Amino acid sequence: MIRILIMVFLLLNFISCDFIDDINPNVIAKVDDKKIYFDKLKKEIIAENSDVKLTKPLILFYINEKINEIILEDEFKKLHMKITKEDIKKQSDIVKLNPELLKKRIIFEKVKSYVVRKITYPSDEECLKYYKNHINEFNHYDKVRLRYIVSENEKVCKTVYNKLKKLKDFDKVIRKLKLNYAYNGILKVKDIPEDVKEQIDYTQKNSYWLVKSKDRCYVIECIEYMKNVPVSFKEAKYLIRETLLMQRQTELFKLWLKKQREKRKIKIYYNKIKID
Repeated sequence: MIRILIMVFLLLNFISCDFIDDINPNVIAKVDDKKIYFDKLKKEIIAENSDVKLTKPLILFYINEKINEIILEDEFKKLHMKITKEDIKKQSDIVKLNPELLKKRIIFEKVKSYVVRKITYPSDEECLKYYKNHINEFNHYDKVRLRYIVSENEKVCKTVYNKLKKLKDFDKVIRKLKLNYAYNGILKVKDIPEDVKEQIDYTQKNSYWLVKSKDRCYVIECIEYMKNVPVSFKEAKYLIRETLLMQRQTELFKLWLKKQREKRKIKIYYNKIKID
């Protein structure tokens, strides 16, 4: 008898909790027992999209992003992962200014890295096939071989630039300052942003440039200008391999996330998505 009463009590408690959420206009979605509140979500959307009008598709996009964040955070905890000083150091200065965004970004990166950790690099044969199928991407354009670092902190760029002028060795400079290249390879001239192009002479071999662009700055080394010269497979292979690897990682991660969502009890209250 007692056992039956306990079961009835638990069932009524579960039903009542669900019922309260169903009628609460502020509960816009749920992942198992975790609730997403409409007022908090709207504040976040407005903060990130000050010039964009609120629409149902935009709100729904954010709801799904929030669902994914809950799943990722749960996985992060399940794997006993921690946010370290090294993780924070790798993030851009802009991200570091927002603790909530910083946390989300690190959780996303660490869980994704774990999920895709076993993917192997594409073979030379796969890279060659991609090269042949996308030959126009590698031919008949003016190109420049360059490398650069980018930062929101102008002082960082000035320090790199000044050291680079003295040492004439980009690799040595970034190793000393514990930085990484944002890009190191061959770029079509037409793909260089106009405001950057105006500040450099990409035809000048082995030249260094300090460039300011909107809210960030670059230190660029233009290594070699190639006028209408095809890029060989040997030169393109590294970039192709990274492109194919990234595609595989993205596909696997999307599939993993889809399966995780299928395992969870997710409820979105579409009827509560109302625009003021």
